[in-house]
Amino acid sequence: MIIGLYLDDFSLLNRITRRVKSKEFTLRHIKNISRIDKKISVVISKDYVVNCKIPQIQPKNLEILELRIRCAFYNLSDLIVGIDPGGTIGIAIVGGNRVLFQDEFENVKNLVQIMESIQEEIGLSLIKIGTGSPPERNQIVRSLDKYLDIIKLVNENRSGSGSHTVAATRIALKRGGLENP
Repeated sequence: MIIGLYLDDFSLLNRITRRVKSKEFTLRHIKNISRIDKKISVVISKDYVVNCKIPQIQPKNLEILELRIRCAFYNLSDLIVGIDPGGTIGIAIVGGNRVLFQDEFENVKNLVQIMESIQEEIGLSLIKIGTGSPPERNQIVRSLDKYLDIIKLVNENRSGSGSHTVAATRIALKRGGLENP
């Protein structure tokens, strides 16, 4: 996927190029927006570009930039989040039957900041939290209390062990057996 960078703010350009690590993205600088290459899938710009028919992103939180690119490309919003609670917290974001984003957090505060950015910049429809590790699970639920109407608890049986992001993905994809916290 080719991502067009229509930026003259070199500090922001530098931060974006350092943040985008996935090999699925090829970054290409755009000098003239009116002569944009048809191979470009998503445009990243500092300000909204009027009359640009290609999906655009004006990044706020660069930690979710790759997620924003995928959501713009696939035209997705109202995402499902799977959270594997524990000493290391796994998170997986799913939308359109695709795993769009995975990460791990060492503390709940960083998780909450990411969740707030995703809700603000893209949108959340459901947050599924695994029932394992009750102290950590309860701390996560309390920290995400403003999302209580979309939080569901999911039995973690057969969600896997070892990789927190794999477990979070399985939690996000589980159907049925959802309980209110």
